[in-house]
Amino acid sequence: MGDCLRRTISLLPDDRWAYSAPRRVNENGDIAGVYRNPDQTWGVYFIPATGTEVLLLGRNVQDNIFLNNPVESSPAQVAGQLSDGTPFRWTTGETPEIISGISSPSVEGINDSGTICGSTLAKRTRYPMRYKTSLEILSGADGWGCSINSAGDLVVNSLVTTRNRLYHNEWGFLNLDDLIDRNDPDAPAWLSRSIYGFELVGLSDRDDTDFGWVSGRLTFAEGGATFFLLTPVPNQ
Repeated sequence: MGDCLRRTISLLPDDRWAYSAPRRVNENGDIAGVYRNPDQTWGVYFIPATGTEVLLLGRNVQDNIFLNNPVESSPAQVAGQLSDGTPFRWTTGETPEIISGISSPSVEGINDSGTICGSTLAKRTRYPMRYKTSLEILSGADGWGCSINSAGDLVVNSLVTTRNRLYHNEWGFLNLDDLIDRNDPDAPAWLSRSIYGFELVGLSDRDDTDFGWVSGRLTFAEGGATFFLLTPVPNQ
């Protein structure tokens, strides 16, 4: 992060770097962040890995943004929400796409194909959602789609943490308790967690088991918490 910060400070053409923060860096080394405008709203900047230019999105945005990797001839994309909550997807160097018509949306991530994950409100319940060219509501479980991989799988956090789930693009919603190796030495600690359970944070691309690694935070029944990295084991 220190290298990112030094690089951005040296490149911004005016004093906006004094009120800016790098938010994301992708596998290509591109950086996306936010800067504060004179009217106290936030804008988005993008610095290619070459470090030769700074692209600025002239919109008032919320400061939590997401960045994917460039794929073949497709440049990197930034996703987030405007200050009024409207989702946007910005293919760097192009006009931003403003995504309207989603009820009470949240944007939580974007994968390399440009699919956004998050949540929407439907019939007074918040459901995870995906958006590539149209809205897809995953109504089999409530919650937020918090991370999305290249296959379109999601990790989903619910208001009721015992209902946190992995969404597999082919198999639907899965309980993580059904995807652990019961012979693993850490299995007893996992199964003895508190009623607050676990918070899901990240999801990697799939490996040769057709699952990605799941990361998050586990709360123990006796108190305390730890971070975890789970390799799902199907058919246990």
